[in-house]
Amino acid sequence: MVQFDQPLVVLQDAIKQKSAVKFAQGYADLTLACSGCHKSAGVGFIAIKKPTSSPFCDQTFEPVAR
Repeated sequence: MVQFDQPLVVLQDAIKQKSAVKFAQGYADLTLACSGCHKSAGVGFIAIKKPTSSPFCDQTFEPVAR
């Protein structure tokens, strides 16, 4: 059984510390844990990977001038 507690704790700490470097490593570790669980459950074809683009490619989130 794959443990998710540690990667999630690391990710949460990175967010609290506002550390982009720690977040990137934590996200990578969580991604590996997810994919590892899928593989051990016999559904390894469900592989999690880091996004290569924004899922909001047709939207902007810039503040509107008032």
